Amino acid sequence: MAKSKKLTEEQLKARYPHMVEGTLTYDEIHQKQRCKATCANCGDQFSVFTSDLFQLTMCKTCRAEARKARRRKGKGKLTINTNDLNEEHRAALIAAGVKLPEPAEPVEEEVA
Repeated sequence: MAKSKKLTEEQLKARYPHMVEGTLTYDEIHQKQRCKATCANCGDQFSVFTSDLFQLTMCKTCRAEARKARRRKGKGKLTINTNDLNEEHRAALIAAGVKLPEPAEPVEEEVA
């Protein structure tokens, strides 16, 4: 098994400013370096392997909230302006099973 190159704390701090100085340790169980990082949202510190520093900027709680927000974002209803549809588009939507309201009759303006 090849040993990976271990970076010094100064090198890691230069690359990843959210890393907390003085927290770099070696995890014997996982054979990796571990440190603490500061959450970009709430400012709390969380433990992370140095190999994950490039992708983790938020603590577990904030990551879960951000994931929920991303999933919620796409759950809105699609609105279609039926006044802009031509007959071909209207027929295609009806064939796809979309219920559309009847088009409004154009209002004729009286010239005085």
